[in-house]
Amino acid sequence: MTLTVIIADNSPFIFMQEPVRHRSVHIELTKEQENKIKLCQTGISNGQVIRESISMCFIEEPQR
Repeated sequence: MTLTVIIADNSPFIFMQEPVRHRSVHIELTKEQENKIKLCQTGISNGQVIRESISMCFIEEPQR
C-alpha cells in the first residue's frame, strides 16, 4: 500500500501571481502501518459491505 501526499508551493502565486505548483510524494507503507489505517466494516446494506471512509489526514511536526 502506498500513501500519496500532494504538496503545494504557493510561492509562485505570492511573488509573481502565477499558478501554485504541486508535487506528489509516494510513501510505501509497512504492513504495520497498513493495518493501522485499514478501514473497518461498519455494516451491510443490500448485500454490500459498508466501510469507514477517510475524512482527513494531517502531517504533524514531532514534539520537541
